[in-house]
Amino acid sequence: NVDIDLNTITYYSIGIGYILQLFGFVLIFPYSLYYLLTITALERSRQIPEIQIEKIIQKIQEPIDLDEFIAEEELKIKKGDYS
Repeated sequence: NVDIDLNTITYYSIGIGYILQLFGFVLIFPYSLYYLLTITALERSRQIPEIQIEKIIQKIQEPIDLDEFIAEEELKIKKGDYS
């Protein structure tokens, strides 16, 4: 670029800083994707035991019928074999 009024010639060049900046900009996207996939995988693996434990607890728990329980206890008392 030549400026006749100032009698100067301007040269444009690409230095190592620009190359490194462009290289870093290009590499940030695969790094971000890798980070996202790693975090989601770790979150999933951490939640799997919790979900399994929850399912086991739900299977083990039995609904309690208090009326039936009270009736059985009263029957035992009436029969005299309550200990």
